[in-house]
Amino acid sequence: MRTPILVVETDTKEVFVFKTQSEAESYIEPPDIDVYDVFDSEGFELRPSLKTPEGILGIRRVQLIPSGQQRTEDLRAALERYLGILGLQLSRSGTPLN
Repeated sequence: MRTPILVVETDTKEVFVFKTQSEAESYIEPPDIDVYDVFDSEGFELRPSLKTPEGILGIRRVQLIPSGQQRTEDLRAALERYLGILGLQLSRSGTPLN
């Protein structure tokens, strides 16, 4: 898993970028794990899941699990869509997303 971690909100199409896996996991709230697509910087999918802590008073938290599936085109489409909302365009002449 390579950072940064990109979290795509599937309803609003917003893209959030986090420097670390831990930051991304902290951002996603347990009831909302199904409303995000999550990728590492190489386009590999990370699946949000709930980690159940030990003990009675433990609070469930989100854990990102690598799926092993590279979805570079899905990440590129999400970035292009979000940049379009912002009135910007993803450069095709720069470094490819792969």
